Amino acid sequence: MRKPLVAANWKLNGSIRLCDLYAAELFPSTKIDVWIFPSAIHLAYLAEQMRDTNFGVGAQNVYLEETGAFTGETSASMVAEVGGSCVIVGHSERRKLFEETDELVADKFVATRNSGLVPILCVGELLAERESGQASSVVKRQIEAVIRRAGATAFDDAVIAYEPVWAIGTGVAATAEQAEEMHAFIRELMTVHNEGTKANLRILYGGSVSSGNALELIQQPNIDGYLVGGASLDVGEFGRICTLAEQ
Repeated sequence: MRKPLVAANWKLNGSIRLCDLYAAELFPSTKIDVWIFPSAIHLAYLAEQMRDTNFGVGAQNVYLEETGAFTGETSASMVAEVGGSCVIVGHSERRKLFEETDELVADKFVATRNSGLVPILCVGELLAERESGQASSVVKRQIEAVIRRAGATAFDDAVIAYEPVWAIGTGVAATAEQAEEMHAFIRELMTVHNEGTKANLRILYGGSVSSGNALELIQQPNIDGYLVGGASLDVGEFGRICTLAEQ
């Protein structure tokens, strides 16, 4: 039985106040895992606030190198040193806005694993790719780029988040049926590469998740939780989403 996971991606948002609100108003659960991804500058503060809880705190991005002349970058080992336990890798905004290739995402996945952190690998298709029938092939390409670099066993304790790019920040979520179809495809794809990952791999849905659609999504057999964007900036709404994941 896979334990549901709800992840909060604050993106370029957040503040000390939001960190304090999360620490004060979000209550731990034994039924689900909750991971929070604040901005890099707030990561250490939030990790300290959550130190005596079972909440995970992580980074939205890391660089592929550990040290060097890479001004403005953050390494996975730095995240670990300040109390981080997980990293979002290959978010669609990183792929699109910062032109991260499948190969660079794979390198960041490896850097994350090498520092003892758990990666959430984000995959998903553009609207044009879905409309042209390429959604599955795009997701397959993104996952297999990491398998080629890291091996299929690298997913044994990793997480995959399916985020249809056309649903991110638009308010238009994939239907539960569309999401379940892709989640089932991802699980079977991983089975081809490593049978042992099929039962335990957690696959999250990301893309305009709210308390209005969270229950229907989590009821699907291959959806194990959510990667929540905008709704995670409202602690009350995020708490409601977490409660629904416990059902």
